[in-house]
Amino acid sequence: MRNMGTDLFINAHAVYSYAKVSALTRIASALLLSITIFLGWIDVYIR
Repeated sequence: MRNMGTDLFINAHAVYSYAKVSALTRIASALLLSITIFLGWIDVYIR
């Protein structure tokens, strides 16, 4: 029984870690996209 609880905990932790990493990846890609758009807009605006 205790072993099952440990497995469940490990699985929950793995899911949490994966969700955290995917959220960070999503935030990073969104940030990169907005920076790219912003720089492109500045480039057009200056030109």
